[in-house]
Amino acid sequence: AETLREGGVYVVEAGTGTGQTLAYSTAILAALVHDNSGPVAVSTHTKALQNQFLDHEIPGLKRLFELPQLHAVSLKGMSNYVCVRKLMELMPKSDNLFKEDIPMSDRFAAAFLEHWLYRTREGELEEFPRPLQELPLIQEARFPARADFRDCTRRECQYFENCFYFKKEWEAESAHILAVNHSLLMSYPRSYPEFTRLVVDEADELYTEAREAFSRKVSNKDAREMME
Repeated sequence: AETLREGGVYVVEAGTGTGQTLAYSTAILAALVHDNSGPVAVSTHTKALQNQFLDHEIPGLKRLFELPQLHAVSLKGMSNYVCVRKLMELMPKSDNLFKEDIPMSDRFAAAFLEHWLYRTREGELEEFPRPLQELPLIQEARFPARADFRDCTRRECQYFENCFYFKKEWEAESAHILAVNHSLLMSYPRSYPEFTRLVVDEADELYTEAREAFSRKVSNKDAREMME
C-alpha cells in the first residue's frame, strides 16, 4: 500500500493459496483511500484470471469492506469484442429465416445471436456457450465478426453508440480499478485510461508476454520472399 501511495517498485512472492489476491487488493483499497484521483491497474497472466478477479474478487471486496461504490472495469484487446456492424451483416435477415433453404441449425444460431446481442453486457465472443460454437453459422461468424481497428469506422458507424469496445472505454474513464491481462499491458491502447499505479499478478509470466508482444516470427518462406 505504501508503494502504491508513494511510488516505487515492490516485489512479493507467496505460495499458491496464501491469499495473494486479497493481500494486494487490500493494498489497492488503502491506496485509493489515500488518493483516488486516478485508477490502479491490475494485470493478470490470463483472461480467465482477469475475469475471475472482476467477477469474484471485486464483489467479495465490496461486501467485506462495505464499498458498494467501488468501480472496477475489465479491459481487453479490441479483437475480443464483437463488431455489431459485422455481426448484423453476417446474420441472415429475419424475413429470410423461414425460407425452406435455410438449415434449421442456421435458424437456431441466428435466433441465439440476435438474443445474445441484445442481452450481453460485455460483448465478448468468448461468451458463446461451447455447444453453440459448433454450429456452422456461429463458426463462420466468430472470426469475421471480431472488432478490428483496421476496418473500424468509429463515429461514422451507425452502431457506434452501441459498440462494446468503445463502451468499455467510456465506462473505464470513471473506474477506480482497471483489470487487464499481461498481453494487453504490453500493447496498452492510447485510447484506454492512463494509470500511474500498477499491480502485476504472476509477474514471472510477464517476460513471456513481452517477448511475444515485441518480437516477430519469420518463416523460411518469409525469409526467401524478403530476399527476392
